[in-house]
Amino acid sequence: MAYAEKHGRGWRARWRDADGSLRSASGFASRKGAEEYGRDREAGHRAYTFTRPQLIEALTRLEVDVPISGPLAGKILADSMADALIEALGQSGEV
Repeated sequence: MAYAEKHGRGWRARWRDADGSLRSASGFASRKGAEEYGRDREAGHRAYTFTRPQLIEALTRLEVDVPISGPLAGKILADSMADALIEALGQSGEV
């Protein structure tokens, strides 16, 4: 059963995967948000369907550094990653 626990200034979601492994994600502003996220993950990611805003939220938590140099060095923004994934999968808003 998914649950939330206080983590720093925010909340962390905790849940078990199908194989029984304990998983977590932190950075939630509310307990309710963390609990909902954990329940969604336990429910099989709701058939692995994400809307663009949900995908952006998930990608924002990754904080991906881009290993390139020169004028393109920096970070990939979550909304850019979401758009690229949606386009690559040939879908119009659900991934």
